[in-house]
Amino acid sequence: MLSEQLNKVLSGQEEAASDGTVQSVPVQYLNNNYLKDVLSKGEAKALDHYGKGDAFQAAQTLCSIFDLSLFAINTQRDEMKAVLTEPDVWLDAWKSRKLNSQDYITALNDYGFFLQQSGRCTEAVRVLEAVAAEAPERAVAFLNLGDALWGADDKLQSLNAYQRYVQLGKNNGHAIPTRVLQRMQALELKEIADSTIRN
Repeated sequence: MLSEQLNKVLSGQEEAASDGTVQSVPVQYLNNNYLKDVLSKGEAKALDHYGKGDAFQAAQTLCSIFDLSLFAINTQRDEMKAVLTEPDVWLDAWKSRKLNSQDYITALNDYGFFLQQSGRCTEAVRVLEAVAAEAPERAVAFLNLGDALWGADDKLQSLNAYQRYVQLGKNNGHAIPTRVLQRMQALELKEIADSTIRN
């Protein structure tokens, strides 16, 4: 039943993530290996969509996969935090199962990236801020966050994210994309000009 539900979600039937099938699964069949498999297959399918130029569908696929894992976990939990929203509700569920962050952080980062690429920058910022908080040494999270903030027209905060990306990138030997350097330079020059005008 679980694999059938996963296949439905992967084939684009997003409603299958919460159709109740998973509620009838005995606890012994729901383990962390299943959850890792769900996240891994979901990420692969999303990357396939993105590779075909469909960032929107890539984001939708990951959202449905995250929801499937959430509903599966919640059927086994005694207590849930009802006031959480995305992405915190997913993080809370994964942590309740003691999943290693390596099992979900790449997929969550990809989700934020796909949201940003499909023009949903405000949503992307929330997701990527969570990724940056969970994995503060993950340089690409700050690059994606900077791009999402830029797209959401929060230029000053994008400068902070880009600065963190550059710092981490230099430590890891990453080449800094030209757009990042240009945006940082423009923002830094604007700050200098603004402070000159104020004085």
